Amino acid sequence: AGFHNVVMTNVAISQQEKGGIAL
Repeated sequence: AGFHNVVMTNVAISQQEKGGIAL
């Protein structure tokens, strides 16, 4: 669960940096 949380956080940050919408 912890690892999954980190992955989702990184994806959300990446999407924000690209101005996209996190799925």
